[in-house]
Amino acid sequence: MKTRFWRCALAVAVGFLFPGWMTAQTGQTVKQESLTGMKLVWIPGGDFDMGHADRYPDEVPVHRVHVDGFWIGQTEVTQTHWDKVMMKLPSLHQGWDFPVENISFEDVEAFIAELNRRTGQKFRLPNEAEWEYACRAGAAGDWYGELDGIAWYDKNADKKTHLVGRKTPNAFNLYDMLGNVWEWCADFYGEKYYANSPASNPQGPDSGAYRVVRGGSWNSPIQRVRAPSRFGYPPGSKFAFVGFRLVLAE
Repeated sequence: MKTRFWRCALAVAVGFLFPGWMTAQTGQTVKQESLTGMKLVWIPGGDFDMGHADRYPDEVPVHRVHVDGFWIGQTEVTQTHWDKVMMKLPSLHQGWDFPVENISFEDVEAFIAELNRRTGQKFRLPNEAEWEYACRAGAAGDWYGELDGIAWYDKNADKKTHLVGRKTPNAFNLYDMLGNVWEWCADFYGEKYYANSPASNPQGPDSGAYRVVRGGSWNSPIQRVRAPSRFGYPPGSKFAFVGFRLVLAE
């Protein structure tokens, strides 16, 4: 009983000192942002092989990459999260716990700026090395499980988005890293970037006409719903199959 009391007291103290956060349980690696209710998972840093040897030209060469640890959204940003910050819903497939979509890269940047202003935090988009590392969660292949069990894609999604967190998560306890909606990343898209990518914490090209999206979506074929698959869209474009998830910079 005494141990439980002191754990509760510590959680209250943390909440008092850092009012932007709620902790589900002392010692857990998941924390919740109080304005939106967004849950984030701690991803320990490490090394992985990024890319694919024989699929698409922009996935080669396979190269060893190190990323530092980071917090990332356990799910894609939902329409509930978006509405609590922007107070309007842009999505074409509407539902509170469905991923927000029909938002451009520029819209996402505006959301992040407002979220950071109101919370005093430093949220950002993941870069694509962080994204792929988080997606793989130690898996070496294209998928971190049997595809129908982990992702909504063109064969099982019935031409629409779905509630986040209903498929099996990966080993990092992240949901919908593949399928449901493509996810904007911070990087400019460069088809041949991998040939000159730094080995540690790559940030993508310095400039470009497109921004990276990752993960595939509800209308993507199996060839695109893969951990190494990458694509680019103009930053002002909006689609009913593109959303995002956030990283917290510390």
